[in-house]
Amino acid sequence: MGRTPPRADTLLAEIRAYFGLLQWELAGLLLLDAAVYREYEADRRRLGPTRTLRLLPLLAALPPYVPPPPGPHPAPPEPLPDPPPPGTGPAPASAPLTDRLDHCRR
Repeated sequence: MGRTPPRADTLLAEIRAYFGLLQWELAGLLLLDAAVYREYEADRRRLGPTRTLRLLPLLAALPPYVPPPPGPHPAPPEPLPDPPPPGTGPAPASAPLTDRLDHCRR
């Protein structure tokens, strides 16, 4: 079975990705068992103040967060085509559907 990449949306995963650490390495820095660390990285547990303090040197070394620039606004959608004039009847492909509709209305 292949390794699953760290979730990019958690702070611990971001720290691991930036510094190239494995789970057991960051778990060791936080004095955690690797299985317990996975619970923290998956956001099923919250880090306490002691472990958060151990992360401060790594957090300080991360580059500052810069939000991505706003992208160009999407083009407005194309207008819908004009409906067919009344009395032109349904398209031939819709004839079975029209027959079924007539049958259900009875």
